[in-house]
Amino acid sequence: MCYIVNEHIRDTTKNVTEWCKKKECWENLKEKEYLLPRNIEDSYVKDGVVQSYDSRSKDEIETISFCVEKGY
Repeated sequence: MCYIVNEHIRDTTKNVTEWCKKKECWENLKEKEYLLPRNIEDSYVKDGVVQSYDSRSKDEIETISFCVEKGY
């Protein structure tokens, strides 16, 4: 996906650093169709069901859970 995003934000005659901050840039990116490589798709789709993905680290998840458990 990084390759797709990189190509998208650089495909402009505008200043890239300004273009990639624009809502229009990201709305256009969301409209693009692409196929994930099979090995990546297999990691996120099991038996036809999309698996969730959490980018947070294990430590971050544990810290958030600890704080939530403590309440106000």
